[in-house]
Amino acid sequence: MNDNSILENPPEIDFSKPVIRPKKGALKLIGEVLNHGGPGYLQFAITNICNADCGFCGFARSKFDPKARRSVTLQEARDVIDIAVKNHIGYLLFVGGEPMVHRDLRAMTRYAAERGIHPMICTNGGLWNDENMRGLASDGLTSVIMSITGATPFSGTSDQTLAVAYVSAFILVFFVSFTDPLYWCSRAPTITLLSRLRCSH
Repeated sequence: MNDNSILENPPEIDFSKPVIRPKKGALKLIGEVLNHGGPGYLQFAITNICNADCGFCGFARSKFDPKARRSVTLQEARDVIDIAVKNHIGYLLFVGGEPMVHRDLRAMTRYAAERGIHPMICTNGGLWNDENMRGLASDGLTSVIMSITGATPFSGTSDQTLAVAYVSAFILVFFVSFTDPLYWCSRAPTITLLSRLRCSH
């Protein structure tokens, strides 16, 4: 996988319209809580590739063996999502590495949302831009967990590993659950905030 493949759209998937998430009634939700302890939560590492070079992280570019780089395929991700649905998983967190480098992240997000799961990502924010933010929102992304570990804008270099703070910012923007999926993306302050939070993981 190279930088040119980041968040490319598989040609067989229609990304032109916002995803439609299956509705879940209150009775079904109560039944899940009573029978299974509620909708489950799953972390899914879709790649061990990262665009950052943080000294404290085992996935740092300068420390990780390029021969050991791995990413799941779109079909493998769909299989995992299908298994997750059967096991009453309601929240699926895409992690890495850096999940934003995976070329099929949008397709995975859309498939999870179409199956009724709330897809989320944990990211260092270095690859966020207006276009992919709007795209992922349209695909059904419901939450973003962003790690902020540097006081200067993201550059992916090791000089940012001596961070003045480590904050996991839970940006819980329920794009699809409660509002039009592009509602928050149309708000300039939100886009500006995410654009500025491009710090190393």
